[in-house]
Amino acid sequence: MPVDRDAVLSPPPREYSASPPPFAGTDRTDRTDQPGPSKKSKVTANDLQRRQLDKLLNNPDKEIRLPTAPKERTLRAPVEMMKSVQGSSSGAGSGEFHVYKQSRRREYERLKLMEDKAKALEEQNAFKARQEARDAITDAKTAKNRLKRLKRKSGRKGPGPADAGAGSGAGAGAGAQVVVVVD
Repeated sequence: MPVDRDAVLSPPPREYSASPPPFAGTDRTDRTDQPGPSKKSKVTANDLQRRQLDKLLNNPDKEIRLPTAPKERTLRAPVEMMKSVQGSSSGAGSGEFHVYKQSRRREYERLKLMEDKAKALEEQNAFKARQEARDAITDAKTAKNRLKRLKRKSGRKGPGPADAGAGSGAGAGAGAQVVVVVD
């Protein structure tokens, strides 16, 4: 008897129920009523900040813990004398090699910290020098503008009681000396 290959390999026919499919009569891409990953909105920075503020303002009596600055890293003092450490040369035992490596690593780390501190101090001193130079320039400019302002002010003054008919306006205060003290 001949065998029908399509009949053997194909699945049995599907039986349909009387109820309509879940999206009957609607667009299949519109799945807003279904819960799932597409329903969940992405959390933005504003949402996160709003949640944090709401949590903070819900209980105003609660104490707030502010983060502290990181502690300065320190190392223990170097050992004065290492006993019987031969280094990585021949003659050293298998356990001595690790002691040598540890002490060498510790020493390099100590040297790096010292260099970092020196570099930070140098940068701080350079910043202070630049700041003082900027302050000196702005102080000089301010003093110059102050002198100009005082000259204009003395030039605008009218004749005083002693100089009732001597002059007017700009020439009245030309002979007056202006003393400016700059700290």
